[in-house]
Amino acid sequence: MRSTFRILFYVNKQRAKDGRVPIYVRLTVNGKSTFVSSRLTIPLPLWDSAANKAAGKSIEAKRINVELDRIKAKLLHHYQRISDRDAYVTAERVKSAYLGIGEEYETLLEAFDKFNRDFKQHVGVDRAQSTYRKYDNVRKRLAEFLSDKLHREDIPLKELTETFITDYDLYLRSEKGLTPSCVCIYTKPLKMIVTKAHNAGVIARNPFADYHPKKTTKERGYLIESELQALMNHKFTFDGYGKVRDMFVFSCFTGMAHADVKGMIREMIQKSFDGDLWIVKKRQKTNTPFKIKLCGITKRIIDKYKREVAGTNLVLPVPDIAYCNRVLKKIAAEVGIDKTITFHLARHTFATTNALAQGIRIEVVSRMLGHTNIKTTQIYAKVTDDMLAKGFDEMASIYSEKYSLAQRNKE
Repeated sequence: MRSTFRILFYVNKQRAKDGRVPIYVRLTVNGKSTFVSSRLTIPLPLWDSAANKAAGKSIEAKRINVELDRIKAKLLHHYQRISDRDAYVTAERVKSAYLGIGEEYETLLEAFDKFNRDFKQHVGVDRAQSTYRKYDNVRKRLAEFLSDKLHREDIPLKELTETFITDYDLYLRSEKGLTPSCVCIYTKPLKMIVTKAHNAGVIARNPFADYHPKKTTKERGYLIESELQALMNHKFTFDGYGKVRDMFVFSCFTGMAHADVKGMIREMIQKSFDGDLWIVKKRQKTNTPFKIKLCGITKRIIDKYKREVAGTNLVLPVPDIAYCNRVLKKIAAEVGIDKTITFHLARHTFATTNALAQGIRIEVVSRMLGHTNIKTTQIYAKVTDDMLAKGFDEMASIYSEKYSLAQRNKE
């Protein structure tokens, strides 16, 4: 049963000094009251006892009423927090919380909000705006779970259990229809927050200790050489399609993500130690530095659009990601490529077809892609049938030179 909570402002005439009286707040929960000082004083004639606030529209009256409203909102906030997390609230506990004394609980959504605020400060420095938006969506989904399944606005971190985590996992899969990969995305920041709270001693046992979500390895698509060549040779009747194709091809030969190609400015193209032109940039997503040497194809694409970007500091006129992906689907159908093509597929194509399949070591490809962990590169990289055949042929050649099998004796 929900408790009753009332807030009443009043003045203490017995403590009047220099014509001013102190304002107090009476807090009442389920009929039991306590009081706390507002630390405000007011001329006695200015106090409206019936309305429990300053009377009139004078500057002082407005100032005092604004402050009383702020105090009331703060008290309501503390009452709501205590009520939601413990379902047991008293006037004294609300008073203690307001004064900042006594036991303090950090709730899950409060911790998530702090996590997101801290993360946001790093956006544009060493974190990406897209990741911040993703974490913000995770917070919203978590709030929906608390409301829909637990009928609570928040929950103390200390109340989190293994059951809470597995119920949240099931909620995401069954009611929200998320794939196992998406569930991992939605639980990752939650796990980071909870683990931090556990390490700080807020939670006695980490509820994620025995949580092992089912993961599915998603096959990363890419274009093979013949598909890429067909795309490059195709003549489009609509110039807009040709432009999107060229931006996609540029990414296929640089490994750059859409945001990095779009944000590329002229100062990022520099003559390097070998006398050739290189793109020297930091990935927008991770702020990780990377360097890409321009080849003949990428140089020609840049030259092709010099007039279009004249008067700006941009290197290429890259349309937004949503438009590119819509057009790429139509391009695939027109060219006859039976694959779902997105702009990010170009990055996979660079890693697999244009780098690893050409014999470039994975450590080098990882640096080219701007990865901080080679495991990420291993996800992008695929061993194609051609690569397997080439590997076995090389092994067979080595074997024939190093080993010999004894001939069978003639009878």
